[in-house]
Amino acid sequence: RDVPDSVTEDDLREKYASHGEVIDVYIPHYPSTQGPPKRKGIAYVAFKQQPELDSALAAGDCELHGASMPASKADDRRGGGDAPHAPPAPASKRVFVGGLPLDLTAEQLQEGFERFGEVKDVHVPKHNVTGGSRGFCYITFASSDSVRDAL
Repeated sequence: RDVPDSVTEDDLREKYASHGEVIDVYIPHYPSTQGPPKRKGIAYVAFKQQPELDSALAAGDCELHGASMPASKADDRRGGGDAPHAPPAPASKRVFVGGLPLDLTAEQLQEGFERFGEVKDVHVPKHNVTGGSRGFCYITFASSDSVRDAL
């Protein structure tokens, strides 16, 4: 994989801000039952508008912390279009949850959604100025059946 452990979400947000408004940065981790989770070596940067994404892709590889990281467009696996609240495709293992209280933690979300099945990851995007929750999250389940049950 190409994203070094030294690269943070803030690094990526700052690097890609020259292309337009970055609305979310997500660096996924492998699930861990012991110790800190290990990064998957990939990152997702979401822009507010398509031309901003096109600009970032046209710029080519991203250089950060001495590493060259290729940029490519991720598949939209949510189905139903580009809106972050679009319903997931039937085989999706990820669900968007909006309208959350700003003080709700990832741990509380995981605990609440485990009744539908094994939760692999909870991503709560942070506000780039305040550092607090933006009031929504993405929950990744081990099985697409869990997504169906949660909906």
